[in-house]
Order: sequence, then C-alpha cells, then structure tokens
Amino acid sequence: MTIGNSVTSIGGKAFESCKSLKSITIPNSVKSIGDNAFKDCSLLDVVTIGNSVTTIGKYAFYHCSINSIYCHATTPPAIADENAFMGKFDIYDVIYDATLYVPCESLSDYQIHDVWGLLSCQCIQEDENIESSVENIYSQSPMTHHHKTIHNGQLLIICDDKTYNVKGVAVE
Repeated sequence: MTIGNSVTSIGGKAFESCKSLKSITIPNSVKSIGDNAFKDCSLLDVVTIGNSVTTIGKYAFYHCSINSIYCHATTPPAIADENAFMGKFDIYDVIYDATLYVPCESLSDYQIHDVWGLLSCQCIQEDENIESSVENIYSQSPMTHHHKTIHNGQLLIICDDKTYNVKGVAVE
C-alpha cells in the first residue's frame, strides 16, 4: 500500500490490526507516525519510510513481522520507545529481526542510535549509483546472457537462469 503525497502525518492507531497489510510506503510528505499506527499488522513485511519523517510514536510497528525497513531520512527519526519495531519476543529477550536500509552517508548515525541501532543496519544506494555499480559488475564479469530487473524495490541481475542481487549474492 502506498499512502498519498497529500498526507502529512499518520495518526495513532490509523492502521492498527490491519491483518491484510503486507507492505507500506510512507511518502516524503509525512513528517510523523503516531502511536500504535501499524501495531499488530501481523503480515506487514516491508516498510518504506520517506525522507521527511522526523518522529515515530510508541508501539508504531509493534507485533508486525517486518523483515525490511527502508528509511530514506538522512537524520534518524526520533523514536518514542524501543518497542516501536518490536516484532517477536520471548520471555527473556526482545528479538529485532528486521534489516534496516538507510542512506549510506547516514549509516553510522543509525548504527549508534539507541533504537535504530538495535536493528541490523545496511547501506542503500540511490538508483543511479546502483545502476553504475551494476554496469561495473557487468564489465568485470564473464556473464554473457543477462538482464536487469527491479523486484520489490531491489535491483536484480538475471544471468544463466540464476538471479543475483547487486552485491552478487544469489537470490532464491
């Protein structure tokens, strides 16, 4: 689901317990995400956060099954509490399963953040940088029959009936 560009904030409990929501793209127009906004969206797998979000409320993505978060904000948004992205948990420990993808120039800021740093943080590159990286891979590679495609926001290379991500790792 993609939220419209006219939206400037996502209110508390706006999508709470929306069991059919699998992905959400929050546009650059949104500045804040309210408390419990996506709480208990049990199928929510991929979250894309625009570059203008500055605050994320308590339990905003609590009890979701998020695997990937793409946050385009160069300054890590303030998070009301460490439970904002809590997915699965057991009696003794909170387990943060999601991978956080952030702008390369901001990676260290996210890694040292009290809450964002609990997630596995990785650098994302802008599409034009990815395109040039792929061209470099092609020029240095023996791959002869290949083509590029974008799937779920990720640039993939398909060569000899195998699919690879930009880092050259085989994708199933």
